[in-house]
Amino acid sequence: MHKTHCANGSTTSKLETPMNSMHYLNQPDEKVTLKTKQDLSVPNFLSIYSFLVRYLVRKSISTYESNLRNGLDKFSAHNESQVFAAKTLALVYTERYVIEQYWLHITSKQISPPLKLVMTELCLLYSCWSLEKYLPYLYESGYFTEGQPVKLIQDSILYLCRHLKPNILSIIEVEAPPDSIVDSVLGHSTGAVYKHLQAAFNGYPGNFEQDSEWGKMLGQSHL
Repeated sequence: MHKTHCANGSTTSKLETPMNSMHYLNQPDEKVTLKTKQDLSVPNFLSIYSFLVRYLVRKSISTYESNLRNGLDKFSAHNESQVFAAKTLALVYTERYVIEQYWLHITSKQISPPLKLVMTELCLLYSCWSLEKYLPYLYESGYFTEGQPVKLIQDSILYLCRHLKPNILSIIEVEAPPDSIVDSVLGHSTGAVYKHLQAAFNGYPGNFEQDSEWGKMLGQSHL
């Protein structure tokens, strides 16, 4: 752990971890204002995610201690602090690390401008889509107080999806995810569309079974 001297004379401790994934944990909370599309940058999303991690650490500890004060044993107190605090903390921490590593790859490599633009938009789309799930925590903490960031993030998700749509096949081919991830009958790597359509139809539960309401339907028939 290293101490860093701030401009105001205070000191903060920088945590050292094997993957350097918690270097921001002891940094002071700073708010990022989201008012225009220009504010939706990857560094701003990383700053918001950093705040969320710190907030959820405090929330997890506070929830656990509150459970103990309310008479729960340690096991139950731990379990009940998981649902809306510790579990969410783990997800936020992981997503922040993914965004950070992807962004470092984009900015540290020599990438052609067209490819870099697409990769940046993908990173922004993932950041917007992921952060949108945690908006309640940002309002609960007082980080956001107005409704403007919600509409801005949601509109940006739709815009980025439209903008990336013409390149989606190329993106899939470059990423080359396994068929189990894409989960698309029409987009299977073998190209055997009709074979996989038939397999999907035949393999769906209940396709060749008689409906349980068949008798009632016959009884109500006027034929």
